[in-house]
Amino acid sequence: MGHGAECVRILVLQPADRPLALRDLLEPRGFEVHEASIADGPAALRCAPHAAVLDLDVDAPAAVTLCTAWATDVGRRLPLLGLSTRPLDPAGLSGAGVHGLQLPCAPIVLVSALCRLIAASAMADGPGNRRLVRALGFRRGHPIVRARGRPGA
Repeated sequence: MGHGAECVRILVLQPADRPLALRDLLEPRGFEVHEASIADGPAALRCAPHAAVLDLDVDAPAAVTLCTAWATDVGRRLPLLGLSTRPLDPAGLSGAGVHGLQLPCAPIVLVSALCRLIAASAMADGPGNRRLVRALGFRRGHPIVRARGRPGA
């Protein structure tokens, strides 16, 4: 993500017996990856992630509840990217505040979805998050920056 850029922290909530194995995909692209189990409870969020990746096939309601409670407690948004090998219900996911991605998918699709979610959330939180958005590779003029970089947008 570049020298001096803000470190983008990703929490991967996964079952201990079924790891998502995203570290090898995300760390070479500059993300700081923290892996935890839903059983870790609030301690899993100690890393103060910019986004969480959830396994929707296992413990999805508990993971969503844990993440949204933490975000409410700290007063910031936490984008949730849910991965599933099963067909997704977009209405149900969106109602829970989760963006879904069906597996298998190309690695670039997963990384792009994660970057867009984090950037959109950061810009919605205010212009003070520009360093984070730049760390993700979005520059002035990009639709995410334009649409959310103006007050009231």
